Order: sequence, then structure tokens, then C-alpha cells
Amino acid sequence: YWDERYTNESDPFDWYQNYASLAPLINLYVPHRPHPVLVIGCGNSAFSEGMVDDGYEDVVSIDISSVVIDAMVKKYSDRPQLKCNVSLLLC
Repeated sequence: YWDERYTNESDPFDWYQNYASLAPLINLYVPHRPHPVLVIGCGNSAFSEGMVDDGYEDVVSIDISSVVIDAMVKKYSDRPQLKCNVSLLLC
């Protein structure tokens, strides 16, 4: 399902909230920007990009869809602080 969805839908989609909406809460609990952050089930959301734009220096985004991860790797190839990986361990 997910590979087909991301093959046909390339526009970023945030399921619940975008990063800007949650930034005050995230900054409260993860104030140290050099610490690594893991974004699980990232899809093609712009959430991780928002974190990097806000100064987070080590953001790793994972998803089960190799299609979306390949697209994210290409899209963010100029941002070394944002890494995208396929994970088959998501439940």
C-alpha cells in the first residue's frame, strides 16, 4: 500500500500536525539541538525538514516504504544533518 501511495503522491503530507505546530512542545523536551532525533514512520512529511530548519543537527527519519525513503534521500541530499533510512521493524 505505502509504496503505491508514495509512487502516486509526491507532495508532502503531515498526518496530524506539522512541525511548526509542535515546535514549542518539542523544544521544551528536546532543547539540545546537537542530540540525535529519530522520526519514526516519516512518510513524505516535511516534519524532519522543519526540525533541521529549526536548528536540529542530527535528524534520522525512517519508514517501511523504500519508495518514499528513496525520494526523501534525493530531496534532502544537500542536508547532511537529515538522514533517511528504510526500517522493516516498524509495527
